[in-house]
Amino acid sequence: MLWIILLCQLTGQIIENTRSVVQLVSNPYEFSHRIVTVQGFLLHEYHGMSICDEKYKHCIPLLSPEKAEPKPAFTLERDAEYQKYELWSLRLLSGENVKIGVTLRGKFDSIYQLKNGKKTIGDKKLASDLWKNQFILQKVLNVKEFSAKHK
Repeated sequence: MLWIILLCQLTGQIIENTRSVVQLVSNPYEFSHRIVTVQGFLLHEYHGMSICDEKYKHCIPLLSPEKAEPKPAFTLERDAEYQKYELWSLRLLSGENVKIGVTLRGKFDSIYQLKNGKKTIGDKKLASDLWKNQFILQKVLNVKEFSAKHK
């Protein structure tokens, strides 16, 4: 929680009902299939971009609405903040050692398990590594560079 307050102070932006990545992955049933605002840090992984907690222990893959299944009822707003997001993403992709804080709005989806190639809502008792989360990006609200991250 402290890092969210710090991020808000550094960016000058306080957004009501903003969630952390840890809140989303810790309480997936509470947030599943809802539009939420989340703050975290970008990470480039083998499958693409993710939003992570401060220590990069919990991450949620980011998807554009065009690549999501099923397709959401919204499109991605490609404004000036989104353009900044794209530029910072390219820096991460190139291997630059930067820490990028972001505030994003989108749909936290799905809490699903793959069964016979289909996404299904499963039993809460299943091991957590069987569950997949994704964040379908609707709008980039803020992008901020922090000091270089330590690997």
